[in-house]
Amino acid sequence: MIDGAMGTAIQRDRPDEAGYRGERFKDWTGEDLQGNNDLLTVTQPAIVADIHREYLQAGADVIETNTFNANAVSLSDYGLEELAYELNLESARLARRVADEVATLERPRYVAGALGPTTRTASISPDVNDPAARNITWDDLVPAYLEAARGLVDGGAESPQETRLRLLLIRNGFPRPVTQIPVTDKHGRVIRRIDMGWPQHLVGIEYDGGHHWTDPDAHAADITRLEFLAARGWLIIRVSSRQLRYEQQSIVRRVASALRQRDRFIP
Repeated sequence: MIDGAMGTAIQRDRPDEAGYRGERFKDWTGEDLQGNNDLLTVTQPAIVADIHREYLQAGADVIETNTFNANAVSLSDYGLEELAYELNLESARLARRVADEVATLERPRYVAGALGPTTRTASISPDVNDPAARNITWDDLVPAYLEAARGLVDGGAESPQETRLRLLLIRNGFPRPVTQIPVTDKHGRVIRRIDMGWPQHLVGIEYDGGHHWTDPDAHAADITRLEFLAARGWLIIRVSSRQLRYEQQSIVRRVASALRQRDRFIP
C-alpha cells in the first residue's frame, strides 16, 4: 500500500511565508517561497517527517519523497534551481529515516523517489498563435531529471532487497549504514557506488541480484569493480538473494568479521 498526497497534507498545516522560508531563507530577497512544498524538507523537516509518519502508522508500506517539483526547471520559478540535487538528497534521507523507525524484518517499509512533472511543457505550445513554439526542450529536461534522480538515489531511495539488507544490519545492532556511497578515482571523479556500508571504516556491502552470478558479462564487470574497490582499501561483503532469505545470521557474522578486521564496532 502506498501513501497519499503530500501537498494536501502540507496544506493542513498551512505554513505562511515565514514558515516556508525557515531560518535558512529568512533574509531571502527573491520570489515569495510560500507554496514551494519541496523546500519544506530543509526549512521545516518536522512537518514533512510527521506526514510520512502518519501515513506509515495508517498502514502504508511505501512512502514517497517530498520531491514532486524538486527539479531545476520547476525550482527556477523561485530562483532556487541550484537546490535541486540537495532537495532530492535530503528528502530521500528524511523519508528513509522515518520509514526505518517503524520497519521490521517481517514488514519492511519502502521509500519511492517522486519525480513529478515540471512547470514547462515540451508537447504543447504556450503561444496559441504559434503551435510549434515550446518553452522547454528535451535537452533541457534530461539533465534536470537526471540531477533529481541522482539526489534520490544518493539519499537512500533504493531497491526492496537493499532495504531488507539494511534493516537486517540495523536490527542486529550495527550502526546505521550509509547508502549509495560514491567512490572516486585519483582525479576525484565518481567511478563506482557501493550499495551501503561505513565509509569511515572502508567496509561496504553489495546486494547482487541473480544476474550477477549467472550472466558472464555481469560477472566480468563485478571482477573489475571489486578489484577497483580493493585497490582503494575497501572490504566488500557480497550478499545474494538466497543468503538474504535463508542465511541471515551468516551475513551478520561476515559483516561483523569485516568490521573486526578494521578494529571497529561490532554488535
